[in-house]
Amino acid sequence: GWRKTDTMWMLGLYGTAIGACVLFLPIKAGVGGMIPLIIMAILAFPMTFFAHRGMTRFVLSGKTPGEDITEVVEEHFGVGAG
Repeated sequence: GWRKTDTMWMLGLYGTAIGACVLFLPIKAGVGGMIPLIIMAILAFPMTFFAHRGMTRFVLSGKTPGEDITEVVEEHFGVGAG
């Protein structure tokens, strides 16, 4: 079932995906105009989406449900890496 930690992960990934865009959107729109802004959004969305999807899949690849990213890194790469 859906848990509080699932919601926290979802909101965290969403926040990091759009955080920079929201902060710098007015500055970039004023400097370069709307066309470059739209082109950058079209290019940035797949990069952000696939990067976050990959990170999410990596964290979910742990053997024990509920592990965080540090525990999964230790599981895959050893204690020194985590």
